Amino acid sequence: MNYFELCNEILSELFFETVPTFEELEERTEGIRVKRLVNRALYDICNNEQRAWKFRERDFDMMLVEGVCLYDKPNGFIKYYRYPNISMKIYYLQDHETQPLDTIGQPLHYWIDNDKIRLWPTPSAEWNNKILSCHYLTHDYAMDCCGVLKPKMVNETDVPIIPPQHHNVLIYAVCKDWRANASDTQSAFYNAKYREAYKAMLDDCMITEEYPDGLQLDMYPTDPQTAILNAFYKPITYGDNC
Repeated sequence: MNYFELCNEILSELFFETVPTFEELEERTEGIRVKRLVNRALYDICNNEQRAWKFRERDFDMMLVEGVCLYDKPNGFIKYYRYPNISMKIYYLQDHETQPLDTIGQPLHYWIDNDKIRLWPTPSAEWNNKILSCHYLTHDYAMDCCGVLKPKMVNETDVPIIPPQHHNVLIYAVCKDWRANASDTQSAFYNAKYREAYKAMLDDCMITEEYPDGLQLDMYPTDPQTAILNAFYKPITYGDNC
């Protein structure tokens, strides 16, 4: 379902009159509210989770340029960079302040420099035009009709990055919050429906290939970005381990 269809489905579920056009949502109090709440539900479900979702995984390719060390950073949590044609990954460099910045050669590490990716060493002539691929968990939770990622749904035909078969989790998330805010007796019903839909999405969409038990912590994270990622998803566990 797209943004408009989700909004109408929720209005119908809550026994409000549906609207024939997306623009008419802005003419009704409940229409304005449902537009806001479905985006909030999308953000909360995608972002505030102890497990990483498969549908957040993305790859971003960039071409190395001789003598250029700074590159655009994707909007998300970087898991690693890798060379597609060789079995090698490069990770965040913790002690980058001590590295000589004039070093050139094959990039082996990276860090963040003013919202840019800083590769180290700086690519030499041998690595000019080579491809480096970034594997990351996106912070963009919607797509337009052409499949271009965006932070949230804005236009009628925008869709969530959540797979279509699990869009009901958004519907029930909004309905349970809406009814709870109104102290409605239907709150428990929608909360149960939401839990059921959420459990189905966990079973289907939780990342398990690299993390068999989800995003569990190692006692000693391999790099600061891993530590940040782990602390973000499991702050209580992270504190216990430290």
